[in-house]
Amino acid sequence: MKSILIKVFILLVFWGNISCKEVSDNPVAETEIIPADFSQRTYKIYIPESINTHEYVSLVFVFHGAFGNGAGMERGTGFNQLAENHKFIVCYPDAATENWEEGCMCNKPYRLGIDDIGFVNFLIDKLSTLYKIDSKKIYAAGYSQGGLFAQNVACKLSGKFAAVAAVASSMSVQLFESCKPENKISLLIIHGTEDNTLPFNGLESGSFSLVSSPSAFKLWGNINGCNSEEKAEILPDKGDPYISVIKRYYENCTGNIKTILYEVKGGGHSWFTSPDINATQTIVDFFMSSPTK
Repeated sequence: MKSILIKVFILLVFWGNISCKEVSDNPVAETEIIPADFSQRTYKIYIPESINTHEYVSLVFVFHGAFGNGAGMERGTGFNQLAENHKFIVCYPDAATENWEEGCMCNKPYRLGIDDIGFVNFLIDKLSTLYKIDSKKIYAAGYSQGGLFAQNVACKLSGKFAAVAAVASSMSVQLFESCKPENKISLLIIHGTEDNTLPFNGLESGSFSLVSSPSAFKLWGNINGCNSEEKAEILPDKGDPYISVIKRYYENCTGNIKTILYEVKGGGHSWFTSPDINATQTIVDFFMSSPTK
């Protein structure tokens, strides 16, 4: 009986956390996917009660991890509460299949011809017709494989997004080599050094290889025209005995664009809710303080 109870507890803990293996509430069969029919794609949206219907507001996209969905990200991140305080709309899109087209030209959505970048463009246009969206204040955050996709969004849609954040992910080797955004864009990475799913120091795995997060950080520093040496500061210990956080950043970037890496020493594959670093609060603060388009 004790063994059964332990197993039940482990299952409850697993399903209660955001994970790159979170099962979708509405799995989609391959035969049902119509790559170019964005009207059939799904998403969740949160409209804060604090918004005045006559004012233009910011829009934040939040991309789930592999095998996840927008509903899971809405439940697990706490963006809605901060949206009330800061008056921004939150959109939680669903991938057409279990992964996003992250720019590696290697995974299932790429093979199926799924245009996830086009889907994001479609959502911006659609939501802008339904709500008063400030086109200069559009942002994106992603977790795990959704973080890989968020960086693809930064590479491909830099003219529409003011800032992008990636949590528990770096960048595919293919995207690293091909990323040439048209505009500078503020970029934030939050990544644990003990991440065994999408390793902080990169991964050599053929078509699915990843560069390290420090390498991705340096790439964005170059893209953003940062002409200073990398700066680093240790964040104050607020009581978490398992992790410590180093903030790495560049100064003197073009147009005061921000380029930041939070290196979470001892952190695993997680959307951090530690007193030492809360991913959602850190991302919202980053978005709200980044230069607009």
